[in-house]
Amino acid sequence: MKRYNKFLSNKIKETYKNKFACIIGSNPSSGARSPKLWNKAFKRLKMSLSMIPFDVKEKNLEKLVKILKSDDKFIGGSVTIPYKSKIMKYLDKIDENSKIIGSINTIKKLKNGKLFGFNTDFEGCCKTLKRIRIKKNNKILVLGIGGVGKAAVISVLKIFKKNPIYLFNRSQNNLRKFFNNMSYKNLNIIENFGKLRNLKDVELVINATSVGFDCWFNKEKNFYNLKYFSPLSSIKKIKYVHSMDEKQFISKNEFLIQENFSNSYKFFKNNNNVKVFDIIYNPKKTVIQKICESFNNKIFNGSEMNLDQAVIAFAKVNEYKNYKKIQKFMLKQNR
Repeated sequence: MKRYNKFLSNKIKETYKNKFACIIGSNPSSGARSPKLWNKAFKRLKMSLSMIPFDVKEKNLEKLVKILKSDDKFIGGSVTIPYKSKIMKYLDKIDENSKIIGSINTIKKLKNGKLFGFNTDFEGCCKTLKRIRIKKNNKILVLGIGGVGKAAVISVLKIFKKNPIYLFNRSQNNLRKFFNNMSYKNLNIIENFGKLRNLKDVELVINATSVGFDCWFNKEKNFYNLKYFSPLSSIKKIKYVHSMDEKQFISKNEFLIQENFSNSYKFFKNNNNVKVFDIIYNPKKTVIQKICESFNNKIFNGSEMNLDQAVIAFAKVNEYKNYKKIQKFMLKQNR
């Protein structure tokens, strides 16, 4: 792993003699579930393989992909935030669904050594949405159109064809670009947080942002954690800390946390029958879900979707067709 370590933020101490899979992201070593799920399946299926978390900065992403292409031991793996879209230009082949969505979350090493990217978030999201019942004419709100957000939008369009769908994203430029490439009449854009809070008759909110995720993010040697916030209100004024100190972070952001909660609560007062599907799986209940539950409404955690997409990804990368067997082993680890 020496040639990898010079491009990774986390240093891999073990030496892997057998083939391996990896998960690529800015910080998957601190919160990603895929290594635990995949490694449990590898062990139970008696496959001499391991999944390793690769924490990589964006400036080293292309270099890392080049090494993976040349490494005969690499079989494929997962891609997580924030590289689901950015990594696409370094791969050799992308499936059609992923081209529409604009992101991938899984890589498979082909027999010719080329890397093939595809998206299992779409399939996992569809499975969760089929478990949720809403009225035909009520609104659906999707928050975030990043990698998993785009997969969520395409999933919603497939499962809830007749419902009016509203999209909101912190970057309006990215939202416009995505929206202009879509030709669905039932898609609508929300332009700012004020209009978001005033939206009414929403029956389902899907959080596809990272806001609410319990993970320390690193920005220019400073740290921040989004688990204290809801995506329904701006966190633009968030203050960073020099170390991963929760008390210090809460103290510096006390006013913003309170304001964020208050603004999010106003949204639920306007939509007191709304359900929340949060794609985040850590923590088990995010801020937006806790507020939703205070109105005695249903919430859906991202753990089932994450498990479904992990099973699909594992099966495709390892060319193992027994989905139920993989799911059984991963489900035990998931608990």
